[in-house]
Amino acid sequence: MIKTHMKKSNKEIYELNAIKLAYMGDSVFSTYIRKHFIVNTDKKNADLNKCVNKIVCAPNQAKLMDIIAPMLEGVEVDVVNRARNLHFNNIAKNSTPEEYSKATEFEALLGYLYLTGQIERLEKFIDISVESYYDSGRN
Repeated sequence: MIKTHMKKSNKEIYELNAIKLAYMGDSVFSTYIRKHFIVNTDKKNADLNKCVNKIVCAPNQAKLMDIIAPMLEGVEVDVVNRARNLHFNNIAKNSTPEEYSKATEFEALLGYLYLTGQIERLEKFIDISVESYYDSGRN
């Protein structure tokens, strides 16, 4: 049986490796974005996938990080800075090293917020992401 309740304190979650936070954030972000398009549109699966991929790709996440950076507070800034200092041997295709780094910052932040139960704050940033998508005219 998988136990889904948390046994780590917020401090212990904060101290997790930024890669682990980003790993969690990647999953959370993708799930929320998929949910948005499934619930709020009538798009077919192929179109759903195209829309989701436009939002969850590293170049877009880098842009989102630029948008939300001025809104970050205290520990959030620390989490982002720790993710910024990571070094990568490879990067996602179709992104620059800078975009990949910023995308990792964004994902680490979302992972931290999710794991510490700050769902309202997490959803605020995800809402900004969706609004940015519609404002860009890429839909």
